[in-house]
Amino acid sequence: MCLKFNYPIFVEADENHFVRNNSYIVLNSLQVTPDVIVASISNLSDCILYKDPFKLWKKKGDSRDITSFNSTFVLNITPHTVPGGEGLAFLITGETGLPDNSHGRWLGNVNSTTDRLPGRAMQETGDDNHVGLNVNSIFSLKQKPLADYSVNLWTATNITARVEYDGKNIPLSVFLSNETGEYMKNPIISVPLNLSEYLLQDVFLGFSAPTSNYTELNCISGPTLNWQRRYNIINGVAKALDYLRNGCKKKVLHQDVKASNIMLDLGFNARLGDFGLVHTIQQTEQTHHSTKEIAGTRGYMAPESFLTGRATMETDIYEFGILMLEVFCGREPGDHCVLADSRMGGDFGDGEMEDMFVLGLACCHPNPNCRPSMRSVLQVLTGQVAPPIVPLERPAFIWPSMPPSFREDFDCSIAKGQMTPITEVRRR
Repeated sequence: MCLKFNYPIFVEADENHFVRNNSYIVLNSLQVTPDVIVASISNLSDCILYKDPFKLWKKKGDSRDITSFNSTFVLNITPHTVPGGEGLAFLITGETGLPDNSHGRWLGNVNSTTDRLPGRAMQETGDDNHVGLNVNSIFSLKQKPLADYSVNLWTATNITARVEYDGKNIPLSVFLSNETGEYMKNPIISVPLNLSEYLLQDVFLGFSAPTSNYTELNCISGPTLNWQRRYNIINGVAKALDYLRNGCKKKVLHQDVKASNIMLDLGFNARLGDFGLVHTIQQTEQTHHSTKEIAGTRGYMAPESFLTGRATMETDIYEFGILMLEVFCGREPGDHCVLADSRMGGDFGDGEMEDMFVLGLACCHPNPNCRPSMRSVLQVLTGQVAPPIVPLERPAFIWPSMPPSFREDFDCSIAKGQMTPITEVRRR
């Protein structure tokens, strides 16, 4: 059984997707601890679970086949008192109800009766700023302070977390990072753990957040694509396309540059994928790559593609321009959009968004002769040169395309030499 769900943002209509206690959805996030008067949230235990169970393991002869899973989310802990409350737990449980008297130190998922290790000393570490792995107990199998990772859970900032489990090799790993994503490449803790020995076959996934006399607000949201992450994604894709164009012995056309072909690693670094339509090309006197059918995805494809059925470096540039506009505007190809995606919260410098928008428009110029090269795009992204000047009004698409006129109000100098001769090859 495969269970997959993705919430870039949460809306009130999503509340029926979850089993909730006092938790609710507000401001596009899961508010695990109610945001009400401080006194009324003292000594409470709250949780929110995805309503559909997840098949963690199944019997396979004399053995058990354990499912792998991963979950990435953003947490925000805002203390109401000093010190703050009792923390937040990513929860895997066989039941949707909360144990009685599970507030305070019991983390909202066990109590004095159900805790499996009641005889251990209460204080495992003097550092409240830590991450731990607990199994049916408030005592951690492993615990790690976070000071060395530039992560502070108690500063009301967004912290990205990822929990991974490899059902075959049975390590459970936890990754945490601040906004930079610096520490998402290696797990902070990783413990070999056969979950089938501790949990039922069908489990629920979610979060619990208890309070005591000390309180805090615990909030969960989807992974955020802020300005810096979006810029890094576009810069990474540009480097990949420039390598295909200038770094390979045989120049390569991708032919299907689009958002769904961009994969992100744990640090939100871009990986350009889906090379099923990629072809190598050789420099000759011919200037195109012929195909028997049009390759690419509608909405991303250059207008000349529908007339010529040919893939060129310029068609890849056009697709990249559409991708740029989609990433920074937060709209799918073809949608009318405001300049910047509001979900970035205006987190960019003066002129930065305008520069990216202009560069994206330049890449989408109807005249392929006037599109910048990928090398020129990289120079703009790294601040080496200014963005190209684009017309105030959208140019008409004319075919055959005319060479640039170099009028004073439009600068195509950045595109010189872009129409490089290449070999004609046919699709396989």
